[in-house]
Amino acid sequence: YDAVAMIARVKSTYGDVQPSHLTQNNGFIGKDGAFRFLRNGVAQRQLGIMSVEEGRIRILQAPLQQF
Repeated sequence: YDAVAMIARVKSTYGDVQPSHLTQNNGFIGKDGAFRFLRNGVAQRQLGIMSVEEGRIRILQAPLQQF
């Protein structure tokens, strides 16, 4: 899901897809929080932290929506 949304955003913004378009410092908003690709190919994600207590999910830290 995140990859398709990222490519759609890049195409609508730039008209084509270049490596520099995929390595934006601000990254992209994904289903589970912000993500970005560094120039060395490493992906960074701002994931949330959750726990399961007595059969219920408890959000300890919501996923960040930006870097």
